[in-house]
Amino acid sequence: MPALIFKLMWETITKQKEIFSYVKNKTFDGHFYWVFANITASIDEQHNIIGYYSVRRAPNKKALEIVIPLYARLLEAEKKSGVAESERVFEEFLLKQECNYEQWVNQLQRL
Repeated sequence: MPALIFKLMWETITKQKEIFSYVKNKTFDGHFYWVFANITASIDEQHNIIGYYSVRRAPNKKALEIVIPLYARLLEAEKKSGVAESERVFEEFLLKQECNYEQWVNQLQRL
C-alpha cells in the first residue's frame, strides 16, 4: 500500500470527514486481500473524535485493474523520492482523469 493513501485517509478522517479507499490488507499467514473501505471518525456530543471505524466491502474487480497498477506507480515514486513525489504523481493522474480523489474512487466502484 502506498503511504500516500494512508496520508489521505488520516488527513480526511481527522477533519471528521469520511473517505472511501481501496485497501490491500495482509492476513496473518502473509497473504493479502483487497477491500473497498469506508472510513470515518466516531465523535462524541461535543464533536470530539473518540475513535474511528471502517466498513469494508468487496472491491469492484474492474476497479482493481486500475488501482493495482496505479498503487504500484505510487509505491515506486515513494521508494525513489518519498511521499511528496507519490502525491505529485497521483495529482497528475487525477488531473488527467479530470476529477478529484473522491470522485475518482467512487466512480471506480461503479465500473
